[in-house]
Amino acid sequence: MRAAAVRVVYETSHRRYTLPWKAIFLCAGRVLGASLKPCTVVFVDEKRIRSLNHRYRGIDNATNVLSFSDSREILLCMPVVLREASERNIRLRDWMIRLFVHGIVHLEGYRHDTRETRHRMEHLEQKIIDTFSELEREH
Repeated sequence: MRAAAVRVVYETSHRRYTLPWKAIFLCAGRVLGASLKPCTVVFVDEKRIRSLNHRYRGIDNATNVLSFSDSREILLCMPVVLREASERNIRLRDWMIRLFVHGIVHLEGYRHDTRETRHRMEHLEQKIIDTFSELEREH
């Protein structure tokens, strides 16, 4: 398997959030059985993600994550992510990992349009997170 390539871009002046992006990406490749193409994680503000969510999904709200397969970009909106982590009483790091994994799975062509596809996607996401958790425990 080739080395994982994850680039991180901050379009906002918010605090710089870091995760072991490449390790998570490698775990995703292992679980999905694929050599993943590089991707870029872009931190955006609520105005930008709301605009893109409306344009591409017809939903006029800010969302936590959007993925674009053509450009291999995963957009994260930290104001939304922070709110959701607090509301759900989830550690911010854990919520960010889940959303990053969700974005990766979307980049690989998975969707959650039906109950069956949602279940399949959630199963894969959890398997990736579990694989990453095992890797962290070993180190």
